[in-house]
Amino acid sequence: MLFEKLRDQGYTHVAVDFDGTLIDTSKVFSKAIAQASQTLGVDRKVIDDCVRGTKKEFNVNPVIVKVAVLIAARTLIIPDTDSKVEAALDRIDQIYATDIPNLFPGAIAVMDQLNQHFVTVMTTHALLNWTNHKKNKTGLSGKFAHTHCFRVERPKSEQWQDFFSQSQTPPRKWVIIGDDLQADLRIPGKLGSYTIHVPNGRTKIFSPETSDGGIRPSLQAANISDLLTL
Repeated sequence: MLFEKLRDQGYTHVAVDFDGTLIDTSKVFSKAIAQASQTLGVDRKVIDDCVRGTKKEFNVNPVIVKVAVLIAARTLIIPDTDSKVEAALDRIDQIYATDIPNLFPGAIAVMDQLNQHFVTVMTTHALLNWTNHKKNKTGLSGKFAHTHCFRVERPKSEQWQDFFSQSQTPPRKWVIIGDDLQADLRIPGKLGSYTIHVPNGRTKIFSPETSDGGIRPSLQAANISDLLTL
């Protein structure tokens, strides 16, 4: 099995991305933005464009999404204090407080297998409270030895060097699993980690680093569940 082979090759730790890798957060955002747009009476593309124009990181920072809603409202000359704006902002808040993403098939089984062979760390680009909410609601609490939340004010790709330094484990001892070639895998791969790309049939539309830039992961798997049979 893949995980046994990697352990035998000397890898001791595994870092697993959360959103887009283990859980389908994209549908949560798509639904919330559609409903917020409907409340404002604006095409949802307006909010999408405002997000990209405000900051490329999109959903990792709640403030950015709410600012995008306010900008969209102002394009319609709707005051910030209007009840429609307040309702739209409340809907965005629900993403981070009450909405529950779907777990990708096989995600829990993959984590159970990884925990048999490695020290497992969640490496997510999101706020801690939101991360804990999603773990609790999707059954992934207790599946990681540690959770590391990359700062939402900076691109995830810029923070891997600090992560490895803080871990006190060299990159060559790490297996990195993620759905975003640039944000999750580019830097770890350059530093010597074993990288596994699992896009789960999706493309990171709002990632600041959507182009693959010729990145070639160590292993490509279509879905997270495929790791159980390799």
